[in-house]
Amino acid sequence: MNNQKKRNIFRSFRSQLILALSMIAIIPVLIIQTYSFYQTTEIIENNTNELLEANMVSMLQSVTLSIDAYQSILDQMYVDDALVALVNKLNAGKEIALSTNQLIRMLRTACYAKEYIQGITIVLQNGQMVFFDKMTGSTIRNSWMIQDRIEPQALYDKYNKDNSSHLLRAQYATQFNKEEFYLFHIARRIINFKDIEQKPGVVILSLDERILSETINDAKSDVGPSFLLGPNNEVISSPDSTVIGQTLADPLNECIQMAAEQQGIKADHMKAYERFDEKLNWMLVHVVDQNEMIKRIADQQRIMVVVLVITIMLLIAVIALVTGRLSGYIQTVANAMHRAGGGDMQVRVVQDDKMPTEVAVIADRFNLMMGDIDQLIQQVTAVSQKQRDAEIAMLEAQINPHFLYNTLDSINWMAIDENQMEISGAIAALARILRYSIDGSNRMVKLSEEAVWLEQYLFLQQVRLKGDFEYTLNIDPAAMDTPIHKLLFQPIVENAIRHGFGGLKREKKLLIEIRLCDEYLSIRINDNGCGMDDEQLKKIKQAIKEQTKQLDSIGILNAVSRMRMYYGDQIDIQVWSKLDEGTDVILHIPITSSEE
Repeated sequence: MNNQKKRNIFRSFRSQLILALSMIAIIPVLIIQTYSFYQTTEIIENNTNELLEANMVSMLQSVTLSIDAYQSILDQMYVDDALVALVNKLNAGKEIALSTNQLIRMLRTACYAKEYIQGITIVLQNGQMVFFDKMTGSTIRNSWMIQDRIEPQALYDKYNKDNSSHLLRAQYATQFNKEEFYLFHIARRIINFKDIEQKPGVVILSLDERILSETINDAKSDVGPSFLLGPNNEVISSPDSTVIGQTLADPLNECIQMAAEQQGIKADHMKAYERFDEKLNWMLVHVVDQNEMIKRIADQQRIMVVVLVITIMLLIAVIALVTGRLSGYIQTVANAMHRAGGGDMQVRVVQDDKMPTEVAVIADRFNLMMGDIDQLIQQVTAVSQKQRDAEIAMLEAQINPHFLYNTLDSINWMAIDENQMEISGAIAALARILRYSIDGSNRMVKLSEEAVWLEQYLFLQQVRLKGDFEYTLNIDPAAMDTPIHKLLFQPIVENAIRHGFGGLKREKKLLIEIRLCDEYLSIRINDNGCGMDDEQLKKIKQAIKEQTKQLDSIGILNAVSRMRMYYGDQIDIQVWSKLDEGTDVILHIPITSSEE
């Protein structure tokens, strides 16, 4: 009982009106709110991307400028005549000790020219090296080549082929004062301008990786870590120097993971941006933590949701206040209807001046309806009495058909006594037709019964016209048990005999075909009679379509009207006719059960 009461409350006009108005107000607000949220997010993301793109361009420009500053020192060395002369002496095996010492002093001087130069190496034609290592002060042990197990001859062969500068990947070099050093290198062929084809050797400038790290990872900035990757995705610079030299299979994702580990946070909302520098042939990867941005957007969204909820609550309160009085009047009308439904036909809705116009109209109509119902009850009582009187009269009138049957039977025996067998047959056929027509004229029968009656009817017509026409009745045996309304197409047959053969001098033929199709009976009535001209045929088709009877062919139209009464729009009637050639009528009648 309580559940039913709750359902009635929620189904009330007031509840549904409040719900409808609330939804009308809420849905646009939600759409605008959602659109605004995604637009704001997209704008913030686009602005962030633009700022990051500009920042990464600036980073790469700074890296290029830093390398160019050290490249200028290398450019001075590989064309230095004094250096070339010393290298040529060493290649020729002349004054080896003296030339080596002089060359080392030159390299030492160059190493201290800038802070991040940690060593300079010269590889001779025979693979021997002359170098100075600023970190250890050694001239006999090259730390980075030992760590990387690089053969000097391989370096000479690789970088002596052209006149370009080559960047070598960074790797661990040595540990000095408990500090690990990672180096990257710039290699270039030494050129003797007195003999351009000569290839004296290769000079290699070893630079501290910190020059890159400090450029792309500013300690004062909180924009996120950056990584420099070489052509084969090997790490050249990273906030965590221990990963320098490693090759990354999935650069962006692995940079995100490394950044998350370095910062001690989850990588769920971290995103990596990349930019390639064609000059350096390096790729800059910048990782950004989007958690803070997402948090700010979420905070803003929560504030907007709170405002939205408060607005909706106020809106619902206002709607409830406004609809309260309106729903009260509607409830008054509803209560009156409930009383009327319970049998109180004297109930009326009492109106006042404050009742809304629409509700007042409903109340007026309800009061008028209740008055009409009183009158209808009286009328129904009177009609019921008249119907009982008609049924009694019908029972009394049933004697008339029986009188006709008995009279025809007596006349039939009189004809037999006079040996008038043809007259007897005609009277017997007429009696059967009369009995079939009157007995349940609107009920459905099997097509086989209708066919027997039709044979009797055509027999009488031939008797009447003294055999003036021939008829053919073809019925599909499969259709014999199909139910059909009695005397359904008899008017069309009568019309063909009466109008089609009237005044015709040639041989008269009537064809009736009935076939069973999938969902309907196809009945064809064809005569070779007078036919109709185009104008008359057009009028008949129009009358069939509009269901009018303002024509001479009442038989066809009566049949059509009766068919439509039984079958509605499911019936299909087609008429063809040509003057002096005949008429063809085809009916498609839907198959229904006898109960229908």
